[in-house]
Amino acid sequence: MKPNISVIVPVYNTDKYLQRCLDSLCRQSMSDIEVILLDNGSTDKSGAICDEYAKKDTRFRVIHFDQNRGPGAARNFGIKRATSDYVMFVDSDDWVHDDYCRAPYETAVRFNSNLVIFGYQRTNMPGFLKCSYTRVPLPGYKNQVEAIEELLRRAGTGPCNKLYKKTLFDKLIFPESSFYEDDGLIYRIAWNAVNVYCIDNVLYFYYYRPGSITTSKTEKALKDWTKMQMQMYRDLTAWGCFSSEKLDLHLLNIAMGYCMKKKKDYSDSDYEYFAGLLQSCKMLPEGFTWRRKVLLVLFKYCPAVFELLCMLWGKKYPG
Repeated sequence: MKPNISVIVPVYNTDKYLQRCLDSLCRQSMSDIEVILLDNGSTDKSGAICDEYAKKDTRFRVIHFDQNRGPGAARNFGIKRATSDYVMFVDSDDWVHDDYCRAPYETAVRFNSNLVIFGYQRTNMPGFLKCSYTRVPLPGYKNQVEAIEELLRRAGTGPCNKLYKKTLFDKLIFPESSFYEDDGLIYRIAWNAVNVYCIDNVLYFYYYRPGSITTSKTEKALKDWTKMQMQMYRDLTAWGCFSSEKLDLHLLNIAMGYCMKKKKDYSDSDYEYFAGLLQSCKMLPEGFTWRRKVLLVLFKYCPAVFELLCMLWGKKYPG
């Protein structure tokens, strides 16, 4: 019998965390699932751990790649191999609630939704300076604009706290050469989805750790992040359904994110542009979080303190 959900898990050198991830998938309250483990050329014990779980749980399938293709390419490959009508994504250093599959699937069936969005929690590695937090979308049906706003304000553009009808990926795929492939795809998926539904269950747990893609501090990572964010801004503008105030807020969030990540460098044209946007703010943007409001004041009037705080939070890339 065809499973109800295919859970796609790219794996690369996460043997310290992988068992916790796979154990949480083994415990799913919904049994009619398949778990596709994509070993991305791991050089640690991750591949062997995947094989062990496939031996003891027939719902698990393992595919080994000779080299690391990146998470985007692995997810695209997994989608093609999925046998279910719905797909979900899990990162191998994270873990999920026992109802991770059941709750969104029942929602999708009940409301005939091809995209279900739910809450998540981000947690820290002990001793790592990063605030833990929980994000929960406002429950209920969302139209195109409301779905995008949920992604930007609460739900995030990551792929893992969502259930997708597999047909959403017929024409849209994950970018395969970017650190931030999620930012370039999920908002487009939401825009093209029909009957998006949000639930306020917290079902996914991100593990924020040094060495992960989201904590990478390289110039390529910064350029990839900026490219994806600006493409999103251009798309939202072109679609013509968002107010100028919301578009301005989105651009200011990109500017703040860039200046938090990049050391002060006015020879960098991107830094000069984004810093100029922040400096030109005469009032605190209403849509900014309280922390970003504080950072904006510090950026404008106490830049040394701004730089220090960003360094402490691990946000700065090499200059």
